[in-house]
Amino acid sequence: MKKYALAFLLVMIFALALTACGGTRDPLLVGEWAWDEFSPIRLVFEEDGTGERNWQLEEFENLQWVTNNTRLSLRREQHPRDEVRTERWTYTLSNNGQTLTIQSQQRNEGHRIYTYHRVGQDNSFVGEWLFWDAPEFFLSFSANGTGYRNWHMDAPDFRWDTSGGVSLTILDELYYEHWEYVFSNDFNTVTLTGRDEDGTPFIYTYDRVVPEPRLVGEWTFAEAPNFRIVFDANGNGRRNWHSGTAEYAHFTWVTAGGESLAIRDDYEMEGWLYEFEDDGNTLFIMHLATGIVYEYVR
Repeated sequence: MKKYALAFLLVMIFALALTACGGTRDPLLVGEWAWDEFSPIRLVFEEDGTGERNWQLEEFENLQWVTNNTRLSLRREQHPRDEVRTERWTYTLSNNGQTLTIQSQQRNEGHRIYTYHRVGQDNSFVGEWLFWDAPEFFLSFSANGTGYRNWHMDAPDFRWDTSGGVSLTILDELYYEHWEYVFSNDFNTVTLTGRDEDGTPFIYTYDRVVPEPRLVGEWTFAEAPNFRIVFDANGNGRRNWHSGTAEYAHFTWVTAGGESLAIRDDYEMEGWLYEFEDDGNTLFIMHLATGIVYEYVR
C-alpha cells in the first residue's frame, strides 16, 4: 500500500512542479506521430496529458507530457532504474503542423534529434489494387483504416496508415511493414518500396482497379466458335470454354492499368493481360501463368 501511495505522491509532485513552471499542453501536438526513419515507431500525445511510445518496437510504454514554450517534458511511468524518469526536449512544428522535430536536452546525450510525421490516412489508397506483375494478387484499402490482401493468407486482414506523404505502415497479426510510396498515372498506379534487413530495396507496383467498358459483352473464341466468354458490366461473367457446351461457369472480373485482367472463380484467381484490335472488335488475352494467347471476336 505504501508503494502505491508513494508512486501517487511522486506523480502529484511532478504535476505540481510542472504547473508551477508554467507547464501546459500544446494542442498542436495531440495525435499520433511516426518516426521518419521507420514509421512503425510511434509517439502518441493525448489531450489529457497522457501518451505512449514504442521506441524499441516492443509494447508501448505510458508517458505523461507537458510543454512550456518550445520545451517538452516526458515523464515515463515505467522505466528501468538505470534510465531517466523524466526526459527533457525542445520541439518545433513545421510543414503546417504535420512534421514534429524534437531535440534532447539531457546531459551527456549529444542533443539527439528525431523527426516525426503526423499519422493519418492518404485517401488516395482507398480502393482495390492489382499487382502489376501478377494481377491475380491484390491489395484492398478501406477508408476506415482496414485492408485485405490475398497473397498473405497467414494474415490476410491488416490495418494501415500513412505519414509524411511518403510512408505507408501495414500492421497484421504477425508483422509491422514499412513502405515508401509514390503515386503516378493520375493516382492510378502506386509503387511501394520496402527494404531488406541489409537495406537492399525491393519494389512492387500496383494498378488501381478501374472498370474496362470495352470488355463488356459476349466474345467468341476465334478458333472454336462454340467457346464463349461473357463479361457483364456489373463485374460478373461466365464462360463455357472448359466444356464447349451450353453450360457456363460463372466468375467475377476486374481490370487495372488498361491492360491487366483478373478473373476469379470458385477455384482460383487468374491473371491475364488484354489488348484490343480492329476498333475494339477483336480481343487478345494472354494467360500470365502459361503465356498462352487467346483471340476472341465479338
